[in-house]
Amino acid sequence: DTTLSNNETPMHLTIQYSQSPLANNSINQYEKILVLLLNYNGYLSLEIANTSHRQTPFELACELGKIKMIEIIINIILNDKNNHDINSSINKFNLIRNSSKNSLHLAAKNAHDDIIRLLLVYNLVDLNYTNEDGTALHEG
Repeated sequence: DTTLSNNETPMHLTIQYSQSPLANNSINQYEKILVLLLNYNGYLSLEIANTSHRQTPFELACELGKIKMIEIIINIILNDKNNHDINSSINKFNLIRNSSKNSLHLAAKNAHDDIIRLLLVYNLVDLNYTNEDGTALHEG
């Protein structure tokens, strides 16, 4: 995986510069790039935190309200043709859960209720996780 000097990966940049989806639900160029990265073992870059904000790409998506990008990540994990059993999907979800501990805090702090709902439905967060600011409830 290629990283820049500030430890940003192509996935960080794709999520950061993606625009909100158009009203017609067409997939934009950044969403296509994300799909390509994930389909070619980009899962490993999901756990790399950049040095500027110490955020993983998933945390960045939660902070910026990039629900479409989060949905793409979740759907690709669920529909991965290389998964022969449920344990493979669980392991990829655990990778997100373990490396992106501040996802719920960032979504709550920025009032992204739709993202909070996704994080809870797919059990991608530890509700009891406490950072220096407290729990996610303190952020909301």
